[in-house]
Amino acid sequence: MDYVFVPMSPSRMSMESTLSFIIPVTELISSQKQLNLKSVHLFWNRVDSRVRKEWLEHYATIIGDFKLSLLDTVIPQSARYDKEQSISGNEAVFLSTIFPPDKQLVKGSHIDCLIEEVKQIVGLNRNDHA
Repeated sequence: MDYVFVPMSPSRMSMESTLSFIIPVTELISSQKQLNLKSVHLFWNRVDSRVRKEWLEHYATIIGDFKLSLLDTVIPQSARYDKEQSISGNEAVFLSTIFPPDKQLVKGSHIDCLIEEVKQIVGLNRNDHA
């Protein structure tokens, strides 16, 4: 494993939990040079549109103070996540880690932007695997 990408939501509990996990991991990376882990990157996940931009900026400052990497991509909160997890279910797949998301559900999710940002960090380009 060369990279770790950590989703977090903009809430105090999530931030505390994420930082309590990530800070020791980054310290381990810097102290154990023989590890294959190159870097850790945080990204906003399930961000409600009502979250004030000032809060995200405040959290980003805290993350920066710890010298942690925060991706530019923000994954918004969406009802589609909850619908897929309902008892009645949904035929379209979005939350699966095995199958690609249904193309109709990708619109507005920013998953495509996240994938491109991750590919850039890990050094994958479309031409590399053609």
